[in-house]
Amino acid sequence: MSAIYGNLAEHYQSSVDAKDYETGRPTYPHEVMTRIMHEHLQNPGNAHSGAGSYTIVEHGAGTGLMTEKVIDAKGDRGPELPNDVIFAIDPSEKLRNAMLSKQSIQEATDKGYLNIVDGTFQNAPEAIKGEQELSGQTDIMIAAQSLHWGTRNDTDFEDTVEETLKSMKRGGSIFAVYNAPVATEGQNSFTAKMNKLLLDYCADDYYKALSSGDWDAFTGEPGKSQIKKFFDTVRRKAQGGKIVEGTIDNETTYDLKTLKSYVMSNAFVQEKIRQSDHNGNYGFKKRLENRIDTLFNKHADENGQVVYGNTTYVIGVTGLGLDI
Repeated sequence: MSAIYGNLAEHYQSSVDAKDYETGRPTYPHEVMTRIMHEHLQNPGNAHSGAGSYTIVEHGAGTGLMTEKVIDAKGDRGPELPNDVIFAIDPSEKLRNAMLSKQSIQEATDKGYLNIVDGTFQNAPEAIKGEQELSGQTDIMIAAQSLHWGTRNDTDFEDTVEETLKSMKRGGSIFAVYNAPVATEGQNSFTAKMNKLLLDYCADDYYKALSSGDWDAFTGEPGKSQIKKFFDTVRRKAQGGKIVEGTIDNETTYDLKTLKSYVMSNAFVQEKIRQSDHNGNYGFKKRLENRIDTLFNKHADENGQVVYGNTTYVIGVTGLGLDI
């Protein structure tokens, strides 16, 4: 486990600015839910053949960046499907409140098919019980930019696998979605230089994995990815299923303010700032901001914007418990 990870979740919840998270984090392309629904439905014997209602659970919902795509996908399937139920789970009250401030989220909760829940990977069935019995009822589980929170050490990993399987239907599907700033334009591009800057200021294996697109970097142990290990373990314990992977181009455009918001929404940056302040190194945040200013000013176009190369990764297991 990363040396800085021990109390990270606790500190992140208290230090993250919901506005930074909302304005800085890249959103997800519409095609993500198209890909997820396609993968879920294409295997014979899956939990649905395309008709009927779904129970969808989203973990680490944050301010609802992925939740909005899930709601859109419900609309795409048609208004004649009123019985879909979506649970958006997050342990941060600040982020949940920010999610609820969005019109589309508020409308979905008012109509009764979206439930925003205080919970984690390890206690989801219990957290949701007040709304609906979840055990064995989940058709699709989604973790967007969040599965690492539930798999970073052996105890959490085992609990997350156990609770996930407890909630899933036979034939259901589980997906992780990650935005990764991959520098496909070369080492002198803005994306490559920004990635290097972030590695200097939050040198953690999780970010190394995202910036390189290398899933095996998630634990710092070469050749061993907690993300892939999670899906392999779930598939094995469910005694069936199919591993699926794919990528979607998702370039993100920033001005200076939103770029800084993106950086400050990163949990590992916040932890470095906290540790630096604790050690009396109060100039850390200012030095980081100065480097962002310099890099941005060098690469910004005439409209005062930069393009951050970004790829959306989708990995998951479909047809749980089926011999496919």
